[in-house]
Amino acid sequence: MWLDSTILVTEPLENHRNLLELPYFTQRFNNEKNIRNSFSNHITFGMWASFAQGAAVLHNPLFVFEKEFYNEFWREYDDIVDYFLMDFMMALAYENIPEVRKEFDKVPINNVGLYFIQEHLNDYHARFPFDRILAGNFLHKLSWKVQLDMTKPGTVFREIQRRYAPETIIF
Repeated sequence: MWLDSTILVTEPLENHRNLLELPYFTQRFNNEKNIRNSFSNHITFGMWASFAQGAAVLHNPLFVFEKEFYNEFWREYDDIVDYFLMDFMMALAYENIPEVRKEFDKVPINNVGLYFIQEHLNDYHARFPFDRILAGNFLHKLSWKVQLDMTKPGTVFREIQRRYAPETIIF
């Protein structure tokens, strides 16, 4: 399993064996490739997330393709040509490898509120529907790019610290 360091996991992963024991697992909030209404859908259409994926089987067709793709890529290039290279590579696999498409399409919609916490980190916790958001999601995409207001008490960010990493609280 791969989870970027910007993923906040709010429930034990074993609570989600139904997803994690699929031949391929990823965060998915859409089943249709025709949705193009947000930045997060620009390549993936919400059908996968390169920052949260795994496989319950050895030699998963996507990961075999990824390995071959990157071996060839690094023979030719010395630097990443695009920030979203992995998403483009996954789209290429989805469109051209029937086994990959089949595994992607089996992943049920999950973690539909993936970006919600990220968008509200500086909001006051008292006004934030924290428990409702947590009830439907166990993965939450945060970002090191969000400028946190560290002088403001009672924020969603501070509540995350209190709940999940109290040892990191610095005032």
